[in-house]
Amino acid sequence: MLLAWSVCTLAPTDRRDWRNAPENSLRAFQSAADMGVDMVELDLNITKDGVIIIMHDETIDRSTNGKDKPSDYTLAELKEFRLKNGLGRVSNNQIPTLKEVMLALKSRTVEVNLDKSFPYFREAYAILKETGTLDKALFKSDVPFDSLKQRYPELMNNIRYMAVVNLDLPGAKEIITDYLTYLKPYGHHLLVIT
Repeated sequence: MLLAWSVCTLAPTDRRDWRNAPENSLRAFQSAADMGVDMVELDLNITKDGVIIIMHDETIDRSTNGKDKPSDYTLAELKEFRLKNGLGRVSNNQIPTLKEVMLALKSRTVEVNLDKSFPYFREAYAILKETGTLDKALFKSDVPFDSLKQRYPELMNNIRYMAVVNLDLPGAKEIITDYLTYLKPYGHHLLVIT
């Protein structure tokens, strides 16, 4: 079983290779793959017209030359904005969709960690099936097993899943035990805050 700690060896790839390309840009994902990383982490969000995009923050203010939430815009409107580079300068890079990223990484050995994806598991699953990249993706969330089962019963046996567990919170052991008993997750991402 894979165990990941909150401080892990994948930290240099956080938000992709943002040192050489704007954070969460298609170019950054490709650059990270070129560097030979094992896994990239990305955060999902959704547009006004229901397209799953890659966006770390709740708004586009910090990472683009736009303002407000992704859900305030259609994909076409979001594509008019440009991502900022690591120095905060506007680049020529657009906000990518999950489909664009998965197609770009499809033939690469890098895997994809779908962070902040729990609200969008069904949409992400459909995109991964469509692009033939389901085997490259790792779904994850910090919800207990019962919550996952209640919300996504049809997906549980069809995805690679990693439970995020804060060991400082009451019930952490039970959460781990429930996942091991009923799901056999890909791994547990164990957090220690104190």
